[in-house]
Amino acid sequence: MSTRKNKDWSIDKLLSGLMGYAAEVKPNPRSEIWASDIGKPFSDRWLSMKGIPYSNPIDGKSLANFFLGKQIELGLIEMLKGCGLAFQSQDRIVVNEPGCLPVAGRPDLILGVEDWNLVFDNINKHISELLSSGLEDVGVQIEKQNSLKELVRGWSEAYPNGLPKTIFEIKTINTNAFNFHKRGAGLSEANPQYKLQLYTYMKSYGLDGRIVYVSKNDGRMEEVIVNRTLELEAEWLADVQTMTRYYYNDSMPEKEPLMVNGKRNWKIDYSRYKDFLYNNYKNNQGIIENTVV
Repeated sequence: MSTRKNKDWSIDKLLSGLMGYAAEVKPNPRSEIWASDIGKPFSDRWLSMKGIPYSNPIDGKSLANFFLGKQIELGLIEMLKGCGLAFQSQDRIVVNEPGCLPVAGRPDLILGVEDWNLVFDNINKHISELLSSGLEDVGVQIEKQNSLKELVRGWSEAYPNGLPKTIFEIKTINTNAFNFHKRGAGLSEANPQYKLQLYTYMKSYGLDGRIVYVSKNDGRMEEVIVNRTLELEAEWLADVQTMTRYYYNDSMPEKEPLMVNGKRNWKIDYSRYKDFLYNNYKNNQGIIENTVV
């Protein structure tokens, strides 16, 4: 048996391999539209809803990137929940439009304060629990809670009428993309599908919403206000009606064009069906015909 130590290993390779191993390679067929899919290419969505195996499943590196972004999102939510300003809605909402497939999803965060006294009561309750906890660092924890009360007092003076209940969608993007959109048309024009996803929750709850973009590398944030408008409703409804028609007709939508305005269509490179659609399309017709029910 060789005693030579193998130095060509790293935890990065191990974790990337494990995440890649756990990645979904074949979606389950479904007859509902996911809110997070609205605005994305119809061909990709149709194939996924019909249960066609991915030709380009997400890899370990991409999953790790998603995982880190999710932890940032959860951390922000927990801080807001910790001082009684917000709660995370775990409820699965479904929006039903006549003649359309149901649209389902879960909003990231609902934030609102009707009465600042309720926030102070929540902090005081936590302090009482700490006093009876017997923790060694109880004094430090209580000091933090008292500091939080001062912070909330400042907010209550700045916003004496409370904070209107609002739905938030939190999106983490890499710093290069964050800077690119800041220099260009602004983050309000970045990833239009995010507005359509958020609008699903806005329709369900009857509330206005906001998208919070977080730069992964440096933590910068920018908030985009999204109001309920006739234009957004029309865009959302047109997408849902079109996807419904493709689904019930068992008719796969046209592929995304390779070029848009003289530039390579970035949506293609993010497609989990890139090779399926663009590198071997004709041969894959048999797979579709044998899978679609």
